[in-house]
Amino acid sequence: MKYHRLTDSQFIEMHHEFAIFLASNSIDKTKWDRIKETELHTVDLLLDSFSDLVWEKILTQCSNFEFATKDQLFLFNTRLDEVETLIVKVVNVDYDLTTSKGFEWVLKNIHSETVSLFHATRAYSPSRNEFIYSYLRKGAVLSEVKVSLGTMFFIRWSVEVFSRRKNPFSQASLIINADFGLEVLNSFVFSPSTDNFSLCL
Repeated sequence: MKYHRLTDSQFIEMHHEFAIFLASNSIDKTKWDRIKETELHTVDLLLDSFSDLVWEKILTQCSNFEFATKDQLFLFNTRLDEVETLIVKVVNVDYDLTTSKGFEWVLKNIHSETVSLFHATRAYSPSRNEFIYSYLRKGAVLSEVKVSLGTMFFIRWSVEVFSRRKNPFSQASLIINADFGLEVLNSFVFSPSTDNFSLCL
């Protein structure tokens, strides 16, 4: 299968949709009960196929998602052909960005020397849905569109102000040697003339 099988509780929650799925395959309740008793391999195939359909729909409809660690916050805006990423990194701060308290601290101290902001866009590899899925498997969560876009616009504005005030991208070594701890920041393409960079995964 392309993704992974839904859990028992998820199948229970989506029992109506699963019944429609079975009906679309010409399987009624009587036939399904018989298949469960005598054709376990077919059961696995149907469960896996339905799970992939569900995941495909979730991933296709995903517009924004977030991934956080103790000292980093990634906000993803998933466009059709590329993903926009806004990254917040804090150093020497006793706040956990996975908590609401930590996030509130970042918003109040966005221009602090301990807060670094980055903005990047990149094409999907290998595909949009597989890219999103890989992060959901790591613990990323889907975001409410209004909240995420509002936050992203705020941070993007802050990046622009931040770069004019402190010019944080003036030294390539500062970026390339930074210890981000995630493969999402393995390397950068740096443009010192524009204070912009793109992410290369």
